[in-house]
Amino acid sequence: MTSRLFFTVVFLFVAQSIVVSVAAAQNGKYDSLLAAIPKEKADSVYALVTKGEEYQSRGEYDSAISANFDITKILPNFPPAFTTMAGLYGVKQDYRSEIVWADKAIAADSSYLNAYINLGNAYASLRSYDTATTIYMVASLVDPRSAVPMYSLGVLQGEQGQADAALRNYLQAIRIDSTFEAAYFNAGMIYANQKKFTQAKKMLMDALKFDPYDYDAGRAIKDIEKDENEADSKKK
Repeated sequence: MTSRLFFTVVFLFVAQSIVVSVAAAQNGKYDSLLAAIPKEKADSVYALVTKGEEYQSRGEYDSAISANFDITKILPNFPPAFTTMAGLYGVKQDYRSEIVWADKAIAADSSYLNAYINLGNAYASLRSYDTATTIYMVASLVDPRSAVPMYSLGVLQGEQGQADAALRNYLQAIRIDSTFEAAYFNAGMIYANQKKFTQAKKMLMDALKFDPYDYDAGRAIKDIEKDENEADSKKK
């Protein structure tokens, strides 16, 4: 089964792989924290944000980590910066460090969903599947309105060969967020592997509806149609 991972890298500025503003981070509650500090300090934070984004765009992850660490010198207990560093360490495949910084983010704010996702991803990468499962389930309780915990759990189950369980969680993620393109894709691939071609094509077409440039989904639909034609030929 081919599935897509959900990466939580820079949650102060990037959520769900989409660049967002500080106001969008964790429902904007951190924006009020920045507004409460002196303007000079806030301007320094925003400058470091920009610098960190630039480093990330060039793949200079160590420099991006340093820029976010400098944010913590201005705001010593700022969960988005901790989570950003956690995600960057995850990209570098330094999962132990990812755990350290995700734990710091949760200690600073136990309701910070993004930190739980990074923490679960780190344990999943270390093949500590039971721990990762527990963390994703906690994340689903932290924010029941987010589809990400159920999606992440589906990816984890898919990696363990638990296709039916993974499918249930992808479908639950879609029920929570009907625009979650990657959940449609992963569900479609499970259906395809199960030879449930009608359901597979529907899911993959929905994926294309939300991302018309999804080359993998388009190619998968063509492969499914080829399999269908071959199956029909054998019946004749």
